[in-house]
Amino acid sequence: MKKIIIIILGLLITIVTYTTIENSRIQDKFGILKDACRAKPVINAHPYVNKTGLHPVMSVIKSSTGFTIYTYATPDDVLAKSIEDTELVLCLNEAKKVLINSCAYTTKKEGRIVTNIVERYRFEQKVSLVEAKTAKVLAQNILKGEEPRKCLKQELFIAGKDTNEVTGKHISDSQIGEWMRPYTNI
Repeated sequence: MKKIIIIILGLLITIVTYTTIENSRIQDKFGILKDACRAKPVINAHPYVNKTGLHPVMSVIKSSTGFTIYTYATPDDVLAKSIEDTELVLCLNEAKKVLINSCAYTTKKEGRIVTNIVERYRFEQKVSLVEAKTAKVLAQNILKGEEPRKCLKQELFIAGKDTNEVTGKHISDSQIGEWMRPYTNI
């Protein structure tokens, strides 16, 4: 049993180490593409020509700590292999939780009226598709995640907590890929 645990731990350490090294390599190799999201041209990038074919893309996500290359949002068939190959940069802002509406639930408790609230949130994310070589924005949108469940006729509230949150799902990488497909896969 100890040998199996040691083998599993070894595999986990190997996977984490490889993932960290690979991520660092990608950040180094494609880091200059972050400039396109800052409206700065990437001179070594390939020009985008709106014609039939595949148009290689690399994704960049903006967070509170800066910009990071983010390959997961880019479909494999159009994922850029090098700076010189890259025509487009997908610039992703961090997804934000947006209040859609709230529902009030009023009850009588120990002779007084108590109002509890259910707040319904959806995720929204601003996305831009930028030509890497010129930093020209070709398309922008705010993608919306899945709606949360509706307010119920009755809700259960935890004692001392007067507000519940229900949140829909995040914007999926496949949803982002579908949005940019008309520019990447003509």
